[in-house]
Amino acid sequence: VHGEKWHDITARRCNDAVSGEAAWLISEVDVSRLKATEERAQFLAEHDTLTKLPNRNYVSIYFQARIDKLLLADKPGALVFIDLDNFKDVNDSLGHDSGDQLLVEVASRLQGVSKSKNTVARLGGDEFIVLISCAENESQIEDTAHAIIDSVSKPVTLQGREIQVTPSVGIARFPDNGLNVQELMRHADLAMYHAKDAGKNNFAYFTTDLSNA
Repeated sequence: VHGEKWHDITARRCNDAVSGEAAWLISEVDVSRLKATEERAQFLAEHDTLTKLPNRNYVSIYFQARIDKLLLADKPGALVFIDLDNFKDVNDSLGHDSGDQLLVEVASRLQGVSKSKNTVARLGGDEFIVLISCAENESQIEDTAHAIIDSVSKPVTLQGREIQVTPSVGIARFPDNGLNVQELMRHADLAMYHAKDAGKNNFAYFTTDLSNA
C-alpha cells in the first residue's frame, strides 16, 4: 500500500553470551523501498505507461477472470472494441506529442463513461476496449456504445486548435460470441472494422457473417 511502512522481521535461536541460556535474537529490517519497487514493477507490467490504463497483459489475466466470474453466475456482458477514426492525421499534422495528449484525454473520457474501475484498457496505438458487465439486454449495451461515441467525439483543444476525432466501435457479447477474452477481442475487432467500413463514428455488433467475410 502506498505510504505504508513494510518491515521484515526474522527470529533466530541462539545462546545468551552471559548466562549461556537459550535465547531468541530478533532483527527487523525496513523493506518499504523494496516493496514499493516491486509494486511499481507490477504496475508497469500490467498498465500502459502513457494513459495509466490496464494493458494487454492485464486484460489477458483480469478481464478473463471477470468474464469467468460473470459466466459462472450466468450473467451476460460484452466487450467493446474502440478505434479512433483518422488518428494518424493528428499525428501527421500536429505531431506525436499532441497525439499522445489526445490519447490521454480519450482514456479519461472512456473511464468517465465506464465508471467501473479497471474495465477500460488500452491495447496499443489508438485502440481501446471496455468491458461491460451484467448487460441483460441490447439496450444497455447500446446505451454504453452511444455514450462512448458522444464522449470521444467531443472536440479537444491541441496546440490552440480545436480537434475532433470520432470512434468506430465494435461489440462482441458473451457468452453468445465467445467465452474467452482473446476470442471476444477478435470478434469485437471484426465488428469495429465493419462499423468503420459503414462510415465510421458508429457501432456494430459481431455476427458470424463477419468471420466468413
